[in-house]
Amino acid sequence: MRGKSAVCAFEPQKAIRFGPWHHIYYWGAPPAQRPGERFHSDITYIPTQEGWLFTAATLDGYSRKCAGWSAADNMETPLVLRAAQRAFAIADTPNVIHHSDRGSQYASELFRDFLKDNEITPSMSRKANCYDNAMMESFWATLKTECFDNFRSGIPATRQEAKQKLFAYIEVFYNRKRSHSSLGYCSPIEFEDNYKQQKNLVKEENPFLYVST
Repeated sequence: MRGKSAVCAFEPQKAIRFGPWHHIYYWGAPPAQRPGERFHSDITYIPTQEGWLFTAATLDGYSRKCAGWSAADNMETPLVLRAAQRAFAIADTPNVIHHSDRGSQYASELFRDFLKDNEITPSMSRKANCYDNAMMESFWATLKTECFDNFRSGIPATRQEAKQKLFAYIEVFYNRKRSHSSLGYCSPIEFEDNYKQQKNLVKEENPFLYVST
């Protein structure tokens, strides 16, 4: 896929620019049609007795799977870069879009170069509009409720303890077992598996649709 010029990722109602490299994601854009087509990223803060554990995550916009995440004692650009690198390491779909808010980490030259080098179209929320990245806001709210019980029984003693809780929640429970009403009460991995099975079935029934020319 080619690097993209500075045009809107989706048909705009009004042209809004944040920089010559960035695209605008508009609320109401059509949902992703396949795994690996669109990714959403954001950062949150997990309190511990040692201080904040900054956590970045990148979700697949089709299945809501947490395709990559990272946690550290700071919120510098490498934090979000590691999460995105892990997510895109398993993405093999052309015309990929990465969406985030306007955080300085996602606007940094380091992160923009990563997207450009991997031919990923950048997209950012409209100014002061959290709804454009509502999928991430929902994910963080769910994680803090189900993984940490909204910290009502206390906060983790150490950052390492918080990381272990995050790993168990995301990798063992959320991606593999946590059902979503928007996914027909499937888990993210189950939803992706269903897509792949359906695609293979269509391929078997219509083999000539997939013949290379």
